[in-house]
Amino acid sequence: MAQLSTDTDMLNRQCDELDSLGTFLSKLREQLLTMSMDAKITRIKLEKFTELLDSKVIECDQYKDIAKQFNQVVLKIKKDVDETQANLFNESKEWYQIKQKLAMATAGGKVTLNVGGEKYQTSIETLTREKDTFFTALFSRQWGLEKDEEGCVFIDRNGKLFGIILEYLRTGRLLLPNSEDSALRQSLMIEAEFYHLKTLHYLLSGKKEKMMET
Repeated sequence: MAQLSTDTDMLNRQCDELDSLGTFLSKLREQLLTMSMDAKITRIKLEKFTELLDSKVIECDQYKDIAKQFNQVVLKIKKDVDETQANLFNESKEWYQIKQKLAMATAGGKVTLNVGGEKYQTSIETLTREKDTFFTALFSRQWGLEKDEEGCVFIDRNGKLFGIILEYLRTGRLLLPNSEDSALRQSLMIEAEFYHLKTLHYLLSGKKEKMMET
């Protein structure tokens, strides 16, 4: 009888141990599930971080390409500016040399013009103030100027209108007896075309005044 009681107690202890082991295993399983879930979340976060990192690398490469293209544009602009400056310098130097040669074409650079019977005395420098005009072509002739018996260079144009044109070349200002006289403006525009005075023609056309009004 005593032996049976001892066996029963042992069985009860073993049952208790099994229950404790079952509880432990259950908790262990829960912990493993939790760890598995945390690992899954961590993996998802890591994948997202990797994707973000990849996108940043792509953006960085794009910025590098943009910076490279921008640098190429800047270099091209600088090259164009340098070439333009060099061309302007060469043109200015060439124009200065031409004006010096023109000034030496007559004594002291002075010249007397007979324009349609009206005589005007002026300088080569005044007449050649603008580039590529009738006067720069006239005074750059290698064979010399054709003059009449009085030493005047004859130009078969309107002498009265030439007085206004000469005053413009001297002062750089267009002074008209009557600024509202459209017929006078039209006649002067014809003369400006003949002499290839583009700036004067522009002023006579009234475009500058219209631009200032707007």
